[in-house]
Amino acid sequence: MLIDDVSFEYCDDCVGIWLDISCLDSSDSPVSTRDESTGAVPTNGIAAELANVASLLVERQNRFQAFFDNVPLEVGIKDTQGRYLLINKHTEEIYGRSNDEVRGKFPQDVFDEGDSELMLAAQEKALTTGEMATTEVRDNEGRWYLATYFPIRDGRGRITSLGSMGIDVSSRREAELKLERLNEELESKVEQRTNALREAQEELLKQTRLAMVGQLTATVSHELRNPMATMRTSVFLINELIDHGN
Repeated sequence: MLIDDVSFEYCDDCVGIWLDISCLDSSDSPVSTRDESTGAVPTNGIAAELANVASLLVERQNRFQAFFDNVPLEVGIKDTQGRYLLINKHTEEIYGRSNDEVRGKFPQDVFDEGDSELMLAAQEKALTTGEMATTEVRDNEGRWYLATYFPIRDGRGRITSLGSMGIDVSSRREAELKLERLNEELESKVEQRTNALREAQEELLKQTRLAMVGQLTATVSHELRNPMATMRTSVFLINELIDHGN
C-alpha cells in the first residue's frame, strides 16, 4: 500500500487528524497488535503506515512552514468569520505584533475603521463567491497594501478558511499621489495661462476695435476736410469781393 492511499483531514474542533483507512486490506495488521512479551508495536502493517504518514505530514508541514515564514509578503490565514488564525513572520514584523497577539482578532482590531471595512467587504466577497477578491488598504503606519483574499477548501471542496496576501504598494501609491499633485499643478498653470491668453486676446480685440475706429475717424476727417477747405476758400473770396463793393 502507498502512503498516498491514506487520506487525512485536519479537524479544527478536536485539533487532530482524521485518517481514512478504508483503503487498507485485511492483510494489514491492526494498530492494537503488540508483542505480548515486549509490548512493542510491530513495524509492519497499519502501525508502520501510520508512522510513515505521520513522518510525511511532518515533512510537508516543515516545508510549508519554511515557505510561509520566509516569503517576503504579508501572508495570513483567517477563519470563515474573518478572524486571524495565523500570520507569517513578515506580517509580524509589519504589524509589530506576534502571531499570538493577532490570533482571534478581526481586521477592525488591527486597521483603521475605513480600511477595515474595505477588507471585510473583500473577505465577504471571497467567501460568498468562492473566488479571489482584492482591495487596496492602508495600515496604521500609512503604508498601502494590495490585499488579496482567496478561499481555502478541504478535500470535499468545502470552504474551511480564508487565505490572505498583502503586497506593499506604498511606492506606487506615492508615485500616483505625486503624479496627481503634478497634474493638479499643471492644470492650475494651464488654467492661469489660458486666462492670461484670454485676457490678452480680449485686449488685442479691444485695441483692434480702437484702431479701426481711429482709422475710420481719420478717413471721415479726411473726406470732410477737403470740401470744407474748398468751402472756406470760397467764403474767403466772397468776403474779399464784398469788402471791395463787388
